[in-house]
Amino acid sequence: AFQSYRQPGSTIKPLVDYGPLMDLNDRYGPSTLIGNAPIKDGPRNLDDLYSSSMTMQHALSLSKNVPAWNVMSIVGPKRAMGYLYKMEFRHISPLDEAAMATALGGFTYGTNTLEMASAYSAFNRDGQFISPTCIERITRADGTLVYTPTTETISVYTPRTSQLMTKMLRNVMTSGTGSRVQLTGRPSAGKTGTTNELKDGWFVGYTPQYTTAVWVGYDTPRTIRGLQGGTYPGRIWRNIMTILHEGLPVENFPPTNYGNGGGSIKV
Repeated sequence: AFQSYRQPGSTIKPLVDYGPLMDLNDRYGPSTLIGNAPIKDGPRNLDDLYSSSMTMQHALSLSKNVPAWNVMSIVGPKRAMGYLYKMEFRHISPLDEAAMATALGGFTYGTNTLEMASAYSAFNRDGQFISPTCIERITRADGTLVYTPTTETISVYTPRTSQLMTKMLRNVMTSGTGSRVQLTGRPSAGKTGTTNELKDGWFVGYTPQYTTAVWVGYDTPRTIRGLQGGTYPGRIWRNIMTILHEGLPVENFPPTNYGNGGGSIKV
């Protein structure tokens, strides 16, 4: 959970592409059009399907690479990495601050499930990041309290960005790459991720009550047949979340008070 660093694939897109872009300008939102045409010397879409443009929400739902790359060209890798620094990503390299490949999860070292879960939970708290800890309290044998951790809250994304990103990630679950692993009778938001040659699979998602991250792969990376974020990682995530929510009331995400943005972005 916290010692193994692997490439996050497309699960990084909300954190470094779409989230920062909506933070930059209130005009940008889920309905904003972004280019989806082939880019010379740029990335390819996994499905090899392209168009002149598509909405950011649709691009994220289908995990398109070209629009994410175009968004990063506006945000800039250095500014994007600043968001990850705030959320205590430990292995960001100075090389990542100049690498467009970070738009698609291509890092020098990578990240882990603890970092990804705690980062996504910021979207669940109106952009407030809380440093994660595994220690609830330390007591003496007689029950005397010795230590309780102090939690530092850092504002990373605006409430507007967080609420609109949750809306986009909910769409991933209802009509995108996460549609086969959505929770039964309970709203959820999430994102799939798969790395090159099917060596790493991710699913990171949340409800109003829990945020969890799942990684699937071998200790020594090798191709896993049939691996995608929505297959093994997504199924594990759904099973975990189903158990975690047993006996809990169904909670809905708060309604967003912000518009979907609009217009188009020239790249």
